[in-house]
Amino acid sequence: MKNLKTVFAAFREMHRLEKRLIPTAVTVALVTAVMPFVNIWFTSKIIDLLDGGARNEITHHPCKLYK
Repeated sequence: MKNLKTVFAAFREMHRLEKRLIPTAVTVALVTAVMPFVNIWFTSKIIDLLDGGARNEITHHPCKLYK
């Protein structure tokens, strides 16, 4: 319990010295945590667009498959 009080005291002191430090650290941590998911989401959107374009081309131009 004493260690937890020390941690909170340290955070209070950091906040007193620099008001933007803790919110900036939390924001950076959140953005860093979300970045891999954004990468996966964009990749899936690109694959969906490519797949939709390929299906669209097959539907409209079936003769192009044999060239």
